[in-house]
Amino acid sequence: MKRLFFTFSILLFSIFSFSQINPPDFICVENDTLFWNIPTNTCGPFIQYEIYVSEFPDGPFMLLDSVNDPSQTSYFPGNQGSNIQYYYLVSNHDCPGETQISSDTLDNRPPEISPIESASVEGGLVELSWYPSPSPEVIGYIIYRETPVGVVPVDTIFNGLSFIDPGALPNQQSETYFVNALDECGNTSIFDLPHRTIFLNAAVDACDESVVLNWNLYQNWSNGIEHHEIWVSENGDTPFMAGTAPGDAESFVFENANDLVDYCFVVRAVEANTGVISNSNEFCLFTDVIPPVQYLFIKNVSVNEFNNLELTWEWNTDAEITGYNILRSVDNENFEVIASQTASLPLASQEIFIDDPVDPSDERYFYIVETIDVCGAPKRSKSAPSVFLSGTPQTNRINQLFWTAMNIDNLINIQYELFKEYGTTEELLAEIFGNPTPFLDSIDPQNPE
Repeated sequence: MKRLFFTFSILLFSIFSFSQINPPDFICVENDTLFWNIPTNTCGPFIQYEIYVSEFPDGPFMLLDSVNDPSQTSYFPGNQGSNIQYYYLVSNHDCPGETQISSDTLDNRPPEISPIESASVEGGLVELSWYPSPSPEVIGYIIYRETPVGVVPVDTIFNGLSFIDPGALPNQQSETYFVNALDECGNTSIFDLPHRTIFLNAAVDACDESVVLNWNLYQNWSNGIEHHEIWVSENGDTPFMAGTAPGDAESFVFENANDLVDYCFVVRAVEANTGVISNSNEFCLFTDVIPPVQYLFIKNVSVNEFNNLELTWEWNTDAEITGYNILRSVDNENFEVIASQTASLPLASQEIFIDDPVDPSDERYFYIVETIDVCGAPKRSKSAPSVFLSGTPQTNRINQLFWTAMNIDNLINIQYELFKEYGTTEELLAEIFGNPTPFLDSIDPQNPE
């Protein structure tokens, strides 16, 4: 029995230790009238509700008045004008030894603002988030959007601090939002600064092989924009960050765009200090750029069987050019156009030009191939010379032979073969590697050929 009595005593002590007198549920203050909900207290008879007031949020508080009707749920202390007053309520019951709990402290002003955290475009819709209002009487948040007919409410959120707007058109325009805190009396906070989504558009610069992006700046982050990130995907692949732009930038050039690619771009603004982000709408386009002449080089300058100089060159076959010029020089400095041709697309991988008016035995000639693309941009190959052979007779029946080097770009390990013809006979006199060197050829005067 002692054990049972001891346990029961602890239970009673526990119940009485945690008993309290609940305050009225202080709802709000509207037009200087205090509103509350009736609390539940069963510890003893109701005596009164007590209303305390102060000019400062942390007190000191003094008893303003008492309400003796337990069913009363409002109280008007008089017009406070522009004075800010702070109130809290307590319930007074005949419950000796019980703890008297105070209600929330509310003022006679509308709820404080709930700053917007971010207005971001996600999956083609605007996702809005905001910070909670510090006012304890707030029960929800009214979402406003700017429209052609003015700022209109689009929804009220009672649970949570975010909202996805199904009625917005962020892929067609920038959308502007306000969020107002709401209390149970219908009071709302004043309108804070609006936040505006980023609207992105882009266009292909076909001649520059680039995509030019333009957007409006995100508005009214308290810390400003630290920087922008440019994200891009190619043909539906995983997006990657193609670059960054300063916080005050409103454009970006995506360079080296490939031809015939589906590009999708998103610009992401990042708030300074917080790292909060806001994404623009996704802008997709199909590139039709002008492939330039990516490689252009002369392969050979040779004398053909008709004693004409024959020029051979290569270029990339997908280059979109309108035509090309052949330039010639005798000193590798002063070039003149000797022929102009219209290009036939698609280009052949190799082209040949025969320069028949010149005599290759007179002197050495240098050539350049110049292309003009459809954007009017020229591109020139490196110059390439012909090989010019000459000789002088020496004493003792010896001919000394000289020839110029075949200085054509991209050629390596050049070997020169020197031939002599007499009658119907062709004789290989020498094989020389590397740079040309003079060669001495003895003549047999007894040989009639």
